[in-house]
Amino acid sequence: MLGLQEVTPEAERRLAAAGLRAELPFAESRARNGAGGTALVSRHPLAPSGLPLRPGVFAQVTGRVLAPSGPVDVVVAHPAAPVFRGDPAGWAREITDLPGPASPTEPPRLVIGDLDATLDHRPLRALLAAGTWRDARSALGEGLRGTWPTDSPVPPFAAIDHVLVSGPATPVALATRRLPATDHAGVVVTLLVRDGRAGVTPGA
Repeated sequence: MLGLQEVTPEAERRLAAAGLRAELPFAESRARNGAGGTALVSRHPLAPSGLPLRPGVFAQVTGRVLAPSGPVDVVVAHPAAPVFRGDPAGWAREITDLPGPASPTEPPRLVIGDLDATLDHRPLRALLAAGTWRDARSALGEGLRGTWPTDSPVPPFAAIDHVLVSGPATPVALATRRLPATDHAGVVVTLLVRDGRAGVTPGA
């Protein structure tokens, strides 16, 4: 599955022309002009997850990926950083208002995307403090590796792109990719989900 942020209708058309939908034919998308669009695309069918999404400056999407190893609920999130809004506290609210972790009887749950927060920011620390959410990059020893900005002569210094994991899923591998025409690195996390594996990529 692939999570995308800042997705415009034009970007969707170009990605489709490049063959993305042939590889990942199922999608839940809220493309917008500007930086506010978000999408989830998947190799496996999508169904409604039933997870509530609070309104925010940027769009968010959610879906239940019907993977062969079992369903996985996914939220593609993009809380707007304070620079994009008149109320800096709204950025913190968008993080704390993300759907809660999976209960013991629910499928694995993921929040993926550009959270505009590092592990040093209080709202994200609070979200992870209870231990029911796990930051995949941190669990794999990569929590401090920067993913933004990648379009600068200075190496990326802010680790703001995340895969949060809850329920019966375990991060087992991670890679980052430099991508053209974006200021974020792509983050590829491999998860062990029950008896199978699922690849998850948040990117901007």
